[in-house]
Amino acid sequence: MHRKVMIGSILVNILFLIGGLVLVQKLGGFRYLWYRIQNRGLAEVYDHRKNLFEMMPPKDSVTIFLGNSLTAYGEWAELFGRPDLLNRGIPGDGVEGVLARLPEVLRHRPDRIFLMIGINDLFFHEPDRVLKGYERLIDEIREKSPRTHLFVQSLLPVNNDLRPVGIKNETIQKLNKDLADLAKKKSVRFINLYPHFVGPSGALNPRYSLDGIHLNGEGYLIWKAALEKYVLRGTY
Repeated sequence: MHRKVMIGSILVNILFLIGGLVLVQKLGGFRYLWYRIQNRGLAEVYDHRKNLFEMMPPKDSVTIFLGNSLTAYGEWAELFGRPDLLNRGIPGDGVEGVLARLPEVLRHRPDRIFLMIGINDLFFHEPDRVLKGYERLIDEIREKSPRTHLFVQSLLPVNNDLRPVGIKNETIQKLNKDLADLAKKKSVRFINLYPHFVGPSGALNPRYSLDGIHLNGEGYLIWKAALEKYVLRGTY
């Protein structure tokens, strides 16, 4: 009797395990699950920050940094000593989110936009699909704000040894290559930041990050140095 109960218990556990695996797969796989664990509570942050941006008065001829948490956590105006630099980064954002936010961004009639987006999309989609959304994003900016100089920045490497991120650097490099080709096709400036952040192992240099994906202060200084000629010297 005891043996039958034990076997029954094992079978029930196996069924629950199979059911859980099926559910995770339907939700988007283990990359999606890891993304949700890492980004608990971001929905409220996203909505609050988006609402704040919409409340701000428009400013003409500004430079806008547009993207996700990597952009959001950079104090760009202070880094460059320029009050005309606007930060329009929102943690957790992706290509579709930025597309939806473009009306707020473009109402400022920006002189320049420095765009970095796509790392969060790779939790859900393959590079080819992300690229299609990116092309729509570039086309929308150029159509609605033709005088704006758009700078497409590459994605940065990650470091899965510091903390499992859930995205491979090979995937990031593929999307970066595709973005470089797309930028050339669209006559848009592509800035390859990836090599500036790679460490000896080929991953994100641990000097620049604590969690394998976001940057510390030294990392932002590296980023600033790579952009300086485009931000301060008027290089297009």
